[in-house]
Order: sequence, then structure tokens, then C-alpha cells
Amino acid sequence: MKTNAARVANISRVYRFDIFKGAVGPEGKIEKERSVGIAYHAEGFATYDVRLKTFLSDNFYLLPEETSGRYSISTRGPSTFPGRKYFWHKVGDAVVLSGQNAGLMKLSFDLFTDGIYMNLYPKDSFEAMDSQVEQTLTEAVNETKT
Repeated sequence: MKTNAARVANISRVYRFDIFKGAVGPEGKIEKERSVGIAYHAEGFATYDVRLKTFLSDNFYLLPEETSGRYSISTRGPSTFPGRKYFWHKVGDAVVLSGQNAGLMKLSFDLFTDGIYMNLYPKDSFEAMDSQVEQTLTEAVNETKT
């Protein structure tokens, strides 16, 4: 089994996904109104790092649940327990949509109104990660199990 450090060192590609505010159109299909953020996902990792334009200095994380197609939306803060660096705070849920809205994930934050979606088809990808994204992904992987 690879260590987390080895997994991070072997990241070959990071993908970016559009997060947008949308509304259900007349035929039931979600229609994009405007972009509200971006999510990053590195090959080999299960976690998405979510950045919303409204909260430029905050990071949210999509963590897969045991049920296929379902995710928890979490933030993290410093832990007060010995041996644990972070404490995860669940702030919402996400579910992969199907049917005519296949390829989208609905993000349901506890304090936001509905209508926030993530496109599951990457906008683009890049080989060289910027240092902040790399650090965030590294920390998320290291602390997912703690």
C-alpha cells in the first residue's frame, strides 16, 4: 500500500470542475445561470477540494460516503485532541444526479439555498499543480483517515 506522501509525489494530473448556480428548466434539465466556484480533483484521490467565490479564503471538501454517488461536504479545523491534527465539520451533502441531468452533482450546503451544482466533466486538467492546491490536497489526504 502506498503512503500518502508517495501518492502525492505520484500525482500526474489534477482536474478542475465547474461549480455553478443553476435552475431547473421547463423540461426538467438543470440550466447553468452563473459560475460560483471550482473544484479540484487529483488522480488517485477520492476527495475533491472545493473553492467557492463567495468564500475565497475557505476550503470545502467533498468526501465520498459508502453509498455510491453520495458525498459529504465538510470543512476542517484544528483538533483539540492529542494525536489528531484536524477535526472535520460536516456542512452538507452531495449526490450524483442521473437521467437527463447525468454528469452533474447537486451540492446541498446546510446554510445555502438549493441550486448549486458541480459539473462532473472536467473543465481542464494540468500537470503542474500550484503550491496552494498541492498543499491542500496533501493535507486532505493525510487527514481523511484521522
